[in-house]
Amino acid sequence: MVATFIFALSNGGDLAEAVKIARAKTHPPDVSYPELLQPQEWHTDRELVNEVLDLASSVHTALSSMTDEYRVSRAMARYPQAPFSDLVSHLSLCL
Repeated sequence: MVATFIFALSNGGDLAEAVKIARAKTHPPDVSYPELLQPQEWHTDRELVNEVLDLASSVHTALSSMTDEYRVSRAMARYPQAPFSDLVSHLSLCL
C-alpha cells in the first residue's frame, strides 16, 4: 500500500497506473523498514485504492496541521524559549 501511494505521488496521482506498477513488483521490501514487512493482501484493486486514499487523507491532515499558523503558534506558545521562525508562513504559501 505504501509503495502504491509512492508510485501515485511519482506519476501525478494516477492510482490505476500506481496499482499496476505495485502489483508488478516482485522483490521483497527493504528489511530496514519493519513497518513494511507485514504482508498485506488486497483481493481487489478497489480495496488497495481505498487504503491508499485513506493514507493520502492522513498525510494531508498531518501536513495541514503542521502548516496551520494558528495551530503551530498555539503549540509553540508552550515553549517560550524556542526561537521564532516564519517557516510555517512560507510553507503555507507553498501548499
